Amino acid sequence: MPQFLVLYSPPRPTFATDATEAEQDTIAAHFGYLERARDAGTLILAGRTLDEPPLGIGIFEAPSENAARAFVEADPAVRNRLFTADVRPCCVALRGRGSVG
Repeated sequence: MPQFLVLYSPPRPTFATDATEAEQDTIAAHFGYLERARDAGTLILAGRTLDEPPLGIGIFEAPSENAARAFVEADPAVRNRLFTADVRPCCVALRGRGSVG
C-alpha cells in the first residue's frame, strides 16, 4: 500500500512548552487519533522533533493520496486548526524493531 509522510507544524515555536489547556486537550485527541491509526495498522510511526520550532512527523499507509489527505484532515489537531500539515508521498526503505542506545 502507498505510504505518506505528514509534517505537522504547530502554531508557534514555543508550543511544546507553553501550550494552553485547550491546546493540550486537542493534542490529547490528536494522540488518540494516531494511536487508533497505529492499532488499525495504518500508522507506521509518529513523533516530533525536540528542538524549536518543533515539527511533528508521521508515516502512514493509505490507498491513495486523496485518502492520505482525508486521513490527515480528519486529525483533530488539523481539523481544529491547531496544526498545519504537509502531506507527501514517501517510501519507507528500512524499518527498525528496537531502540538505539
